[in-house]
Amino acid sequence: MADSGYYDILGLQRTSTSSEVKDAYRKLSLKWHPDKHNEKSLKLAEQKFRQIAEAYSVLSDLRLRARYDQYGMGGLSGSNGGTTGESTWSFQEDPHAVFTAFHGTTSSFAAALATDALLRDPREEKQAQCPPIDVNLYLSLEELARGASVKVKVTRSALQSDLKTTAPEDRVLTVTVAPGWRAGTKLTFPGAGDEAAGLKAGDVVLTVLEKPHPRFTRVKHDLVHTVTLSLLKALTGTVVEVEVLDGRVISVPVNEVVAPGYVQVVPGEGMPVSGKPDKKGNLQLHFNVVYPTSLSIAQKEKLALILPQ
Repeated sequence: MADSGYYDILGLQRTSTSSEVKDAYRKLSLKWHPDKHNEKSLKLAEQKFRQIAEAYSVLSDLRLRARYDQYGMGGLSGSNGGTTGESTWSFQEDPHAVFTAFHGTTSSFAAALATDALLRDPREEKQAQCPPIDVNLYLSLEELARGASVKVKVTRSALQSDLKTTAPEDRVLTVTVAPGWRAGTKLTFPGAGDEAAGLKAGDVVLTVLEKPHPRFTRVKHDLVHTVTLSLLKALTGTVVEVEVLDGRVISVPVNEVVAPGYVQVVPGEGMPVSGKPDKKGNLQLHFNVVYPTSLSIAQKEKLALILPQ
């Protein structure tokens, strides 16, 4: 008999339907989303959030669920002989990605509002709301290139048990950064902001800003890198080595004469295009040519014989 751990995590029975699996994940993922927990309960919430995502990934997949029902965990990992010929499986996904794929948003507050909207009376009058809390989220080009999971601590005014007074409260929001986001991207966490008696909780609005980078400047999807060359290399050619954002060092041959304003383009070595992870911008190499501060008469005469008039 297979173990029932995943069913227990979601509070389900083996006879539960696919719809019941979805409903259980919807409720528990909102309850244990790290956005809704302070520092005291955050570690437990992150553990529960991952367990819930793993259980849902198995029980919502008919093939994995059948293997799990028959052989238990061993049927997924391949340690049970009854799964001969089946590929092994282990949970490798980011639980936040599972949440986003299910709810259509990274924010637990937006997901909760979307769920509540199904039950809300459309005739209900709009309630006045607290002003939003605006927060700048500074990200490195590396984080914007590869994607990242970033935690942001926000201090808000929270209603106390008497539902009249407020006190400062720290809340940790988890932001799943998608590759290719640009400066100015805004993310709204509905209801995560200030609370006040008689008012709807305000939102937290994060605005993405780019940290200065020591090697690159971003221009839309392109990265601009300035290379300093001696006059000799500018005239005779060289190979430029550039460390790109993923840590690779690429070698770029410079075979043309580097004249003022010359730009060499390396296709596909720029920033990813948001929503199109397989498409990337270009790397632009701009050049700064260092001229000698002085030349001897003999050097000038030799140059006069070599260089065109």
